[in-house]
Amino acid sequence: MTLCSSCSITCDFDGTVTPADTTDLILARFALPQWEEVEAQWVSGQISSRECMHRQVGLLRADEKSLNALIDEIPLTDGFEKFMLFAEKHDLRPRIVSDGLDYVIRRVLSNHGFSEIPVIANRLMLTGDGFDLEFPHSSSACGSGVCKCAAVAAESGRRTILIGDGRSDICLSDQTDLVMARQGMPLESHCREKGRPYKSFSNFFDIITLFEDGLTEPSLRA
Repeated sequence: MTLCSSCSITCDFDGTVTPADTTDLILARFALPQWEEVEAQWVSGQISSRECMHRQVGLLRADEKSLNALIDEIPLTDGFEKFMLFAEKHDLRPRIVSDGLDYVIRRVLSNHGFSEIPVIANRLMLTGDGFDLEFPHSSSACGSGVCKCAAVAAESGRRTILIGDGRSDICLSDQTDLVMARQGMPLESHCREKGRPYKSFSNFFDIITLFEDGLTEPSLRA
């Protein structure tokens, strides 16, 4: 039996593929102080995450060279390289679906030799006056910049696995066949509170073990 050969694996990026939220790292380094006020408005539910990110990106004050220098310091979560080798061996074909910044995600992945991984994310644009943000994967029914549910719906007919950690993964977690939630993060708390079955991980070595321990098609929801 092949290892989950018909699965669609959706992997979050910030706080999942990377140990920390890369957007927050960039805002903390380069944005005007008001970015934290905007963040508080989102956390309290006053604005959507899409509006939050658009306003925060508008507060960035950095040139391309400085931005790239920071991005190039961002590490991957332990075991991610081994997981990608494991995925290639078993034809698992994960893709990144993130409510983060595509420019950042692609540069981080490319720095580590993974430029071929498909990425769905918000489009960061460097303009003459600074930065702007577009949302090519948004939905009128969703407040996120990237509607992860719509992205996964496009994979209809396939069993779905979500690997994630944060608030942007919560809606999708209720619609997938299996959730892998990072320990101690909002997605795990949501699954526990709602009685939603999930597998817990702290790094990608754990995720490899979950697959090796028998994650095959008939037992996906076990």
